[in-house]
Amino acid sequence: MVEEKENSKGEFNQAGFIMMRLHDLFRMNDMLACSPLAIDPATNEYSYKIMFANLVSVYSTVSAKFDEKEKVKVLKIRKLILDTFEFLPIFNTKKEDSFTGAKANRLFINKVNYKSTMDLLFHFRTQLECLMDKHHIGNPSKDGEGEWD
Repeated sequence: MVEEKENSKGEFNQAGFIMMRLHDLFRMNDMLACSPLAIDPATNEYSYKIMFANLVSVYSTVSAKFDEKEKVKVLKIRKLILDTFEFLPIFNTKKEDSFTGAKANRLFINKVNYKSTMDLLFHFRTQLECLMDKHHIGNPSKDGEGEWD
């Protein structure tokens, strides 16, 4: 990502690295989406939470190109997802009788909360992708307005 200039000095081109970063984040999310309830051994975190963190990283990378209204809209989605994680957890516990007669906690998936969370993550991603397209971030077929310098 170094361009040769007339005076033979190399110049760092950050745009190429930004595009690689965005590509890697989206590719990772595509892989994590195959099994969003799996636990990543490297982070000991659920895949859907890593997907969210990746989308926040995408936002942090591209938000300089967004106007204030667009930033507010995306940050509202982010807050809604954080609230969903806290108040509508995907995993719940339930006390049940065990074979010994004692009460035991059983972990179960709340399918309604799971669907809500996944829908919000999809909405977050599509909003980011639409704004990136609007600002011509990572889309060389556009007229160049809004591209990284």
